Amino acid sequence: MIMMTSTSRMCSLRCLIIVCLTLVLLLSARAQSRPLTSFAERRKNLSSSIETTKRVARDAIRSQNVQPDRTSPGGPDPHHHSHMN
Repeated sequence: MIMMTSTSRMCSLRCLIIVCLTLVLLLSARAQSRPLTSFAERRKNLSSSIETTKRVARDAIRSQNVQPDRTSPGGPDPHHHSHMN
């Protein structure tokens, strides 16, 4: 049986770590990410979103200027708090 000295154990551990790191780096280099859409497509989508937002804002402003169909009674309802007396 061959006895490993602490120096040889350290060397084998260091070699194992280097091999593992090398494998991780090689595998990660092969799996590089890239954008799924091109810059022009993203810009087009952004422009479309901006136009939609502008249209919704214009519609909201227009709806604020419309008078409601119902009218307010003009004062407090005298029967509203009558159950508390």
